Amino acid sequence: MSDPMEVLVRLREQARADAKLSSERSVETTTHDLPDVRRLVSAMPGRRAHRFFGSADIHETWVQDARRLFFDVDAALYPHEAGAHPLSLLVFARRVHGIEPAVYETTGGSLARRALMDSVSLRDVVLQPEFAESAAILVAMGSFATEHSNAHAHRRLLSRAGSGLEAVWLSAVAAGLSGSIFAGFLPSALAQLGIANGYDRLQLLALAVGSPLSTDRQ
Repeated sequence: MSDPMEVLVRLREQARADAKLSSERSVETTTHDLPDVRRLVSAMPGRRAHRFFGSADIHETWVQDARRLFFDVDAALYPHEAGAHPLSLLVFARRVHGIEPAVYETTGGSLARRALMDSVSLRDVVLQPEFAESAAILVAMGSFATEHSNAHAHRRLLSRAGSGLEAVWLSAVAAGLSGSIFAGFLPSALAQLGIANGYDRLQLLALAVGSPLSTDRQ
């Protein structure tokens, strides 16, 4: 898994670079610069892992922004790997205003539906049932078939997934949402759904996101 402190350091460095470029107005932002990094950095003090969520929907706009942010971060921090061995992102959308409840997947473009939510009982596929009550769960996916099969392949995949989801988590905090990064779903359950097989369809890390719970039970 990516070291959270390493991610924060990189985000701070990018924020300083963005501020310098903005003040000098001499260099245009490249396509691999992280969007709105200063907003993510400003959300760091309020970051807290929440396991319980409110019942309100989250909005499609945040999900689409999170999707783009995940892949922008991967391209900015790991340009070679992102180009040669792209990750994918699963979105288990339960309560997302503007998106039909279903399981979606993207490799950077629009969301493609993989399964109906009615066919997935989230309480049966997570170890901690409270995560099943979140509005959406985002799962970073990789592949050993496209990564070079060496001792560092899994570590690199986890670093990329952790960096992307860490940034998405900060974007959730900035948007007033609650969230928590966790290990993901039970591998056997994802295999039964035909979503992962542990090799060329490898689950890496997950993020549960939802509206804040209006009590102290977090």
